[in-house]
Amino acid sequence: MSSQPILHGEDTALIWHRMNPLSPLARGWIALAVVIGIWFNTVVNGMVGDVTGEDDAGPSPESLPPILEFFSTMPNWVFYGSMALVGALVAGVGAVYMWWFTRYQVTDTHVRLRTGLVFRQERQTRLDRVQALDIQRPLLPRLLGLAELRFEVADAGETSVALRYLKHDHARRLRKDLLGAIGTQAPKTGAGASSSSADDDGQASIGTDQAGADEELILSLPLRRVIAARLLTISFLVLCAVALSVTVLAFLFPRVILAMLVGFVPTLLALGGMVFKALEISWGFKMFRTPEGVRLRYGLLNKTSQTVPTGRVQALALYRPPLWRWAGWSVVHVNIAGYGGGLESSSAGDRAVLLPVANDDDLRLMFREALGLSDGDHVAGLSAEGLAGEADAASRFRNSPARARWVAPIVRRRYGYTVTRDMVIARAGRAYRMCFVVPHNKIQSISVDRGPIARALDLADVNLHSIAGPVRAFVARMDRAEAESFVVEQLERGRNAVAAVTGESHGAADLGDGVGSHLPPLPWARTQAPTYAAPALPAGLSHPSVSSVEAGPSGEHQ
Repeated sequence: MSSQPILHGEDTALIWHRMNPLSPLARGWIALAVVIGIWFNTVVNGMVGDVTGEDDAGPSPESLPPILEFFSTMPNWVFYGSMALVGALVAGVGAVYMWWFTRYQVTDTHVRLRTGLVFRQERQTRLDRVQALDIQRPLLPRLLGLAELRFEVADAGETSVALRYLKHDHARRLRKDLLGAIGTQAPKTGAGASSSSADDDGQASIGTDQAGADEELILSLPLRRVIAARLLTISFLVLCAVALSVTVLAFLFPRVILAMLVGFVPTLLALGGMVFKALEISWGFKMFRTPEGVRLRYGLLNKTSQTVPTGRVQALALYRPPLWRWAGWSVVHVNIAGYGGGLESSSAGDRAVLLPVANDDDLRLMFREALGLSDGDHVAGLSAEGLAGEADAASRFRNSPARARWVAPIVRRRYGYTVTRDMVIARAGRAYRMCFVVPHNKIQSISVDRGPIARALDLADVNLHSIAGPVRAFVARMDRAEAESFVVEQLERGRNAVAAVTGESHGAADLGDGVGSHLPPLPWARTQAPTYAAPALPAGLSHPSVSSVEAGPSGEHQ
């Protein structure tokens, strides 16, 4: 393959490049493995049938058309083996065809991906719309030295453009140059910050991406913590219980073990898949500080290198399962512009995990580095209280009123919220504890829900809407009057936060006594129905009066 420049200027805007020549093998290995498996199974069955003479009797050659008579006299393993070989050749030709007619172009302003010959498709992404550039390395492409470069674009429900596959070194250089061209340079916050759980030597483990010259290792999850966290999950305990039950039943009822396995195998596969997926996104997890933000590297079989630019995190959710409470561990999910989707999307859900197993020190580091907060320690302390605390005299959270116990007797003391200079922090959950952290300037909209029981108890739930993602922040069981006041104040806080970022002024420097004076009246604040004026008419025309409508040309009443 010819040498490929990283970025092309206007003078080379018509240059297109193909993917790596090994891409067909990396993309079509599953289909090839299926074909080989079918061929191997057929060959073995045919050879056994020829030896034992128990081959199934097919139609007699005399009953077949002459064109098929030749094939009917062939041994089954030869016939099916030949068909499998032809299928493999067709699949190989199709993969080469797709590779040959798949090209990409990268300039200083956009990236394009063109596929197909008869039905041609071209996808284009503007670089100024790119929110993140991720590198993924599934098992076989990683063995071949290849990598996939994914362009995540704002407001996209899925990856806008994915280059499958490039040489790993070329993909890393291309990502580095593109991030520089996009201009996502961010100041380094928390210089010299490190985690007590980082490796002493600061080196990545075998099989992971080594730290580059512009990267600084700031966090490395210990392997024993990762394994212990996966063992202390409900899914793993249920998996062990099901496996133990199958073993015991096999000894007690050996004659019906096959029927039992038919029912247990799907459950075992589902639970095993959940455990493996959680292990996949936490194995070898490392966080690096880069000029663009933080870079995450993780993966057991599929290696992923993900860049989270500073300021692109829209909302966070900290979850603490019941079996992790004794150790103080949490998992952090985020909404990031460009990823879209929710947990129902496997790819988006995996990449929405910012920290798979974090302690309190890791949370402080995350708030400083990923969000760029100068008061990251203060926000981390409030988040830790949101996960561990509940309503009491020493709480820094505003809690639900006592009458909320009629609808949430167990969880009522866990509901609450607090507000800092930059964030809204809300907590919920008793057994499975949750804490939501949303920046003021990232809230897209606010809604208030009041069902019939909530109206009877004068309560309200406030939802803080962010971009599409797994985090759904809310403040539950608030007093109605407090909820109305919170919405007005939060809207003003959001306006002021956006003004501070953009440099614009909306005429409100603080919340003071004039909270809400710059906002339109909310539905519950209206004293009367709004009135609307009649539309203006062009010059020389006037609205008809009642008398002119009711009287005819001669002035008589119509």
